[in-house]
Amino acid sequence: MPSDPAADAPIWTGPALTDLLGDARIVARDGSAVPVAVPEALSRFTDGGAPTWNDHVAAVHPEDRVATVRAWWDALATPGHPVEAHTRYRAGGRWARRRVVIIDLRHQPDLGVVVVGIEELGPGAPAGPDEPPPPDVASWDAPVWIVQHLDALGTIQHTEGRVAELFGRSADELAGSNILDSLHPDDHPAALAMWMEVIDSPGQTRTIRQRVVRADGSSVWLDSTVTNRLGDDGSGSVVAVSHDISRQLAEEAALRASREELRILAEEVPVAVFRAEPGGRITYGNARFFGLFGVDGPVEHLLELAHPDDADELARALDEAVDPSMPGQADLEVRATDGRRRFSITWRRADSDGQPEALLGVLTDVTDAVELRRRAAEDELTGLLNRRGLEDHLAERLESGGAVIAFVDLDGFKAVNDELGHHVGDAVLAELGARLGALGDVVAGRWGGDEFVVVVPAGAVGPAADPSVVLDELGAAVTARIDALLVEPIVVGDTSWQPSASVGVAAGRAGDAPADLLRRADAAMYARKRARRHG
Repeated sequence: MPSDPAADAPIWTGPALTDLLGDARIVARDGSAVPVAVPEALSRFTDGGAPTWNDHVAAVHPEDRVATVRAWWDALATPGHPVEAHTRYRAGGRWARRRVVIIDLRHQPDLGVVVVGIEELGPGAPAGPDEPPPPDVASWDAPVWIVQHLDALGTIQHTEGRVAELFGRSADELAGSNILDSLHPDDHPAALAMWMEVIDSPGQTRTIRQRVVRADGSSVWLDSTVTNRLGDDGSGSVVAVSHDISRQLAEEAALRASREELRILAEEVPVAVFRAEPGGRITYGNARFFGLFGVDGPVEHLLELAHPDDADELARALDEAVDPSMPGQADLEVRATDGRRRFSITWRRADSDGQPEALLGVLTDVTDAVELRRRAAEDELTGLLNRRGLEDHLAERLESGGAVIAFVDLDGFKAVNDELGHHVGDAVLAELGARLGALGDVVAGRWGGDEFVVVVPAGAVGPAADPSVVLDELGAAVTARIDALLVEPIVVGDTSWQPSASVGVAAGRAGDAPADLLRRADAAMYARKRARRHG
């Protein structure tokens, strides 16, 4: 059997302890952390008095409690070797800092205690501008701790702490019973396996999570740290330090249940929902979300879902999403990777402590809606914009700075319908629409039965352009291009018809109403038609 670790522990002299502890005040505890009198040999140190272990831990900052307990058990596991910890504790309405040195000197006959040296380091630094002030320790419940001493067979020798609260029995009622009598039967196999490992050698330490069954039949979950402090001669005990984690486990279970409810809800709602990091990496998508795309293999990033031609717009929106100064919301429309379907992507950013944390969004297939909008703005016969589509487009051009339009009226078209039939007339209009649509750098539309409108790109007209100059420089060029489209006759079956048209040009600047600009172009067209008649 391995030797007792205390057998090889170093012996400390008075001068060595003075070097170690300096001007620190000390408290003394036994191996169960119970306060005891400071030995005479250490009387030169200031005795600070020792609170109970529970009160001591409760006064420590919650973030430092684990380090405090760990330092105690590390010191007991290595007799004669000092263990140091820096902690914060509640003092005078704020957190103060202290250095704690713990050294187990129970192996020295002249001392026989665990010495805790405490050096005050002063008040903590003030909270910075982005750091909230430390919370009041009163806002936390003190942990429910117990310390138990057991013999090699697991018989409870002594229990201290909040015994009745955890066990529903007093410490005296527990004394002499086996620890298994207090544990839930389902936890017995794990408890026995852990016990055999601990008993195997002195100084061995293990942790275990198990349930205590109270006198009323209810259960409490404990996290326990068990250390073998038995000597070769059978002296000492197995020490178990436990604390109640029932509320923690209940909160974790409630959180898991809440997440599962949200997952079920997300899967059942008839929309595609997703969660992504601010940069666009997808962390969750319901089945409908991925089903919309029909992609092969895993999809990890929102950019993978967009057509290459739309990726830049989506990337710009994601760049804004990682910027805390930006609003953190987006509503954009992109094509899918197949180039046919279109999707509306809407998200809002969730922030934590002022920093972007996640994008919570919805995807909607708007392919049919886009097609309906297109049809609503498109002339069915020619495929060009219809009257409504032209008005909307012209309004956008005028808002962006200016536009030049040409109003085109076919000369003699009524005779085509009357003499050749409406099917020939429709074919003529369709052919003329195709020629106008092929201009490339302009937008053309059908305004009425045999009337068309051509809109020159906004970049051709600056905000300060003089309309008269525009008409002189661009009007003639636009008219010439349209006239060139009419040089070749339009052939429908065995019928050939030579088209001609009267063109009226007008220019508008930002602030002009589309209807006014169209009326001016229409008037210019009729003026040209009259001029040609009286030529």
